[in-house]
Amino acid sequence: MSDKSILPEPTQIARLLTNTLAKTVDVSVAPRGVRAPGSVIAVYKNHEGVPVAAVACEISVAASLGAALVLIPANTAKEAAAGGSLPDTIYETMYEVFNICAQLLRADKTHRMSLDRVYVPGDDIPEDVAAVFKDKEHRAHIHVSVDGYESGLVTMGVFALQSA
Repeated sequence: MSDKSILPEPTQIARLLTNTLAKTVDVSVAPRGVRAPGSVIAVYKNHEGVPVAAVACEISVAASLGAALVLIPANTAKEAAAGGSLPDTIYETMYEVFNICAQLLRADKTHRMSLDRVYVPGDDIPEDVAAVFKDKEHRAHIHVSVDGYESGLVTMGVFALQSA
């Protein structure tokens, strides 16, 4: 099986998020990543329905992304993150931001990538998803900062590809 998913460069992520949120978003390489348990995890699948990539965000980043999209005050996002869960409004808009980010995980425009599932703190994370974040060769760590909102760490990883 040959898959076209890639891990995007920080500048690509910053440009997409800045355009999506209409707020300045700074993205830089981070020396460490997110621990999968306790984070918000988005899993992406290819056009064949096979999981190919996953992104884990600290809950502070997930809340900030969701809140910034619909101008929910930063304090509301911060309080939600501190409580360890996201209210429906922030969750739904965060889900939409993750959905938009699927386009970052394509090497070309011919293969469709889509958001498959989002796990929140407290959900059981399947072993194959957790393994993505342990694979040092196929992951990247970034720091995301949304102007006026809380910042934090994000880890992106690619599922090990199996021959068909």
